[in-house]
Amino acid sequence: MLVASMGWRPMFVIFGGITLLWVVPWLLAARRLPTFAAANREKPVAIGQVARTRAVWAMGIGHFGATYPLYFIIVWLPLYLTKSRGFSIVDMTYLATLGFLAQAASAVLQGWLSDRLVRAGNDEAAIRRTLMIAGNIVMAFAIVALMRSRSMEDIGLWLAVFGAAAATGGVNLYAIAQIFAGPRASGSFIGIQNGLGNVPGIVMPIITGLIVDLTGLYDNAFLVTAAVCAASALWWAIGVPKIQPIDFNRANNAVPN
Repeated sequence: MLVASMGWRPMFVIFGGITLLWVVPWLLAARRLPTFAAANREKPVAIGQVARTRAVWAMGIGHFGATYPLYFIIVWLPLYLTKSRGFSIVDMTYLATLGFLAQAASAVLQGWLSDRLVRAGNDEAAIRRTLMIAGNIVMAFAIVALMRSRSMEDIGLWLAVFGAAAATGGVNLYAIAQIFAGPRASGSFIGIQNGLGNVPGIVMPIITGLIVDLTGLYDNAFLVTAAVCAASALWWAIGVPKIQPIDFNRANNAVPN
């Protein structure tokens, strides 16, 4: 709505300013966080040693699969809804907001539920792997359903379903990474994983743009994105190794299967 009334340039200033407001509470909270030195006398693991583990690359691929559809929705949904479906910018904004609200609510619910299940004695690794598999499967179905939807109500419904499923990545990716890495390597491990996981932000717009340009249809781009989600679900089932702490003191630095 702000874009419709003010244009797109002021949005950079507005959202940039809002983002900077987060710095103050973060600095206050960070002062109370325990330091690594106070919690552990062992030296941090070198990033090169982290990069030689199977788990960090497996998690990077899993992260890639979780963010590809999210970048697809963020980058291409506005164009798709306005150019292909004929919605106004205001209607598109309502639909996109619905998806992100569902994602936020689902993240809170999934975080609470997963922690509750762990406290009840269930295996945390199995819970988080299952959530990642289920989330990717639901995203694949939601992407295909979005492609086939015509009414504003149907598009809103499937965007909400997609958003709820997309929250799975935000809840579990970093929790699983910390299980693998432990306090000595979390920064390096998550840094490598996150770097690989955000490659879709570079390649997805190019791939989607080429598909739409060559075929003249958005449908094929939706199908490719759904296929990435399905492949990601399979990867979480068989490609990500056993989720357990890495023994960085082992000579071969390998992750047990």
